[in-house]
Amino acid sequence: MQKRMPVASLKPGMYVVEISQQAGQLQVRTEGWLKDQAAIDALAQLGIEEVVIDLARRDNSSELMPAKPVPAKRQSVATTSVATASFERELVEADAIYGEALQLLDAALLAAKDGRPLPTEPLRAVVKQSMASLLRNQNALLCLAHLRDSNRYLLEHAINTSILMTVFARSLKFSDTDIEALALGALWHDIGKIRIAPAILDKPSRLTAEETREMQRHVEYGLAYVQDVPGIDAMTRAAISEHHERMDGNGYPGKLRAAAISRAGRMMAIVDSYDALTGLRVYRGAVTAVRAFKTLRADSYALYDAELVMDFIKAIGFYPAGSLVKLRSQRLAMVISVNAGKPYQPLVKVFYHGRFRQPLPVQDVDLAAPDCDDDIEAAVLPEQFKLDLLQFFRTVVLPT
Repeated sequence: MQKRMPVASLKPGMYVVEISQQAGQLQVRTEGWLKDQAAIDALAQLGIEEVVIDLARRDNSSELMPAKPVPAKRQSVATTSVATASFERELVEADAIYGEALQLLDAALLAAKDGRPLPTEPLRAVVKQSMASLLRNQNALLCLAHLRDSNRYLLEHAINTSILMTVFARSLKFSDTDIEALALGALWHDIGKIRIAPAILDKPSRLTAEETREMQRHVEYGLAYVQDVPGIDAMTRAAISEHHERMDGNGYPGKLRAAAISRAGRMMAIVDSYDALTGLRVYRGAVTAVRAFKTLRADSYALYDAELVMDFIKAIGFYPAGSLVKLRSQRLAMVISVNAGKPYQPLVKVFYHGRFRQPLPVQDVDLAAPDCDDDIEAAVLPEQFKLDLLQFFRTVVLPT
């Protein structure tokens, strides 16, 4: 039996079938269990006023579960107790988190365009979910961050940089509170681009001087969008305001130099540049993770903090999960897990022959195994072989 119910009357454990009434023009689509009060609060934050629930379906595991209080004291990630999970098990959860993040961020961008407040609490909640997933098994979300859909670059770039920043900050032993602030800053760092005209944002040729100035104003626009957000952290603001500052002082908008750039700003510059380099743009092709690392290292002393660049590479792995590699046997494989202590010998999923251009039986190969007689010849791009890596992931890698 289905019933319409106002959001204020919802309880944890109910199953939402569809949205029946909401404020504004946002087209929010959601279906699933309301696991806790935070999920209900997220619906309200998005302007949803009424939903249809299925009374015959009930998740008893979440019934009357008290919300855990948030500790006032900052807690180090290094001491946080979180159970680890296998790549396959975590992949299902990570995929759901990534999908929710896409929907929530899309709603936030539309809200900003309409001049309405940003739905900050749902975005904070999805950042916390991402942090928990990355603690259980960071390869799952990292894999998703390296798979691209060229039709939604702005959304994916924001989510990917947030994932990358979380991994980066955790590797540097930041506190949970600071990681959340940095991840949120990464999620919002390009929000100002929604005020840039598509003719400039998507222009395939070189921008004019006037267009360049307007493009650079996305930092200013972004800061304006978040200025009234309650409780915004200084590191969140720094990630937004300084992600285009460069060590030699030739960045923007403040032309800050070296030590004048906060650590958050220097980290955000690296993460933003890496994801932009590895993503396909209208005005240039994508590059492999390895090529992006080489670019960042070559530009370290002029543009980026050299020490932080090396820290970033160590954090996500020389061959990150989700990247495509060609083995010495000429087989192609997707990296699914980085072997600790053996950065050049990850666990891969072989699925295609590069020389014969034909599919192969899917096989997991641990390149670090003593009996393995294959190794990586080069990092490659799926476009070189006319492969849809995202489709392969959806049909083969992601558990059903």
